[in-house]
Parts: sequence; C-alpha cells; structure tokens
Amino acid sequence: MAESIRPLTKNDRQQFVTVMTKVFAKDPLFLYIFGDLYNDHRAQRRARTFMGFIFDKSMERQAEAVWGLFDKDTLLGTYVVESCPAETNHSFAELYRLMILIFRLSLQLPPKMTWQLNRYMRVTRAHAPSIPHHYLTIIGVRKEAQGAGRGRNLLEHIFGTIGSGELSLDTEKKENVTLYKKFGFVLTDVVKCGPINVYCMRKTIRPRQKN
Repeated sequence: MAESIRPLTKNDRQQFVTVMTKVFAKDPLFLYIFGDLYNDHRAQRRARTFMGFIFDKSMERQAEAVWGLFDKDTLLGTYVVESCPAETNHSFAELYRLMILIFRLSLQLPPKMTWQLNRYMRVTRAHAPSIPHHYLTIIGVRKEAQGAGRGRNLLEHIFGTIGSGELSLDTEKKENVTLYKKFGFVLTDVVKCGPINVYCMRKTIRPRQKN
C-alpha cells in the first residue's frame, strides 16, 4: 500500500506527540524553553505536554487543520496549518474548550515556561501578515523517514489545500531559511525572542493554471 496523506483524528494523538517531540528535540526554541529532551526526563515530559496541547487545539478549532503522511498506520510526518481571517470569530463553545486547554497547559508547565511560550506567540503573531492568510504552525518528518522527499510532499500538499493566498511561517533554525526559499518563501523579518532568533517567512500561493 502506497503512502498517503490524510487528516489526523483524535486516535492519532499519541503518534503525533511522539513524532513531533522527537523532531523538535534539538530545535533552538525547545532547547531554550524546555531544555535537553534527550537527557532530562522532565524536559521531555513538558515538551510532550506542549505538543499534546498543539494537537488538541487543532482538533478543537475549525480554523486549524492537522494532516499526516502515513505508511499504512504509521505516521511518518505531519503538519498543522491555521486559517487567519481579518477578524477571528470563535463560537462560545469553541472558545470555552480552548480556554480549558490553555488552563490545563498552564497547570502542567512551570509559570516561566508558560510565559516564554506566550511571549513567543505574541512576537511571531505581531509579524504575521495583516491581511487574511494561513499560518503554518508546525511541520516535521520523523528522522528515519527524512531524505526521501516526504517534507516536500507535505509542503506541496499544504500549497494545494490552500489553493491561493498568503502562507506564513516562523522557524528558529537559520538553515531552514534556505530550505524554505527553495519552495518560494521569502524572509520578511528576523526578530528576537529572548536569546532566540526567529526567522519570519511568507509565500504567496497562486492558483494553478488549468491545462
């Protein structure tokens, strides 16, 4: 059976958390906020808690979508993308569920970590496009599945799903800037979040020409 990309369900939560925690174990932001995930069990547990929050939030919000690349039932890579309209309108039920998730996260992480994560979100969103756009929250491919074009497949799936419009993202790895430029992203800003450099990028997705 060939590999396929499909939306994730709540049953995929454990795989998402495991894969993405490992993918981001050496990310500068994760090292700064959570610490050494390989040698500190508390750091790994807290990073998994945060990844669980990212997944749960994407399940609750209509504006977010989480997709995964699967080999049969094994998750190889995944992404979360968010639709950011000019004005955000949450239903009362959605807002209530979101507040519960945020409250639970604040109980599971030390106050300093919660503050650092909030600061990161404020900094990055302040440099997002002011027009309606999509925001690539997170993307990654498990280490043993890298190098075979799966990251490219996920990015092209995002472009096709969005169809047209602006897509923004942030990365803390300078080497990723060159990678994303190959896919048409441009660097719009470099901002500081504590000691971390955050590279803000954007791509204009244009409708594909029909033959």
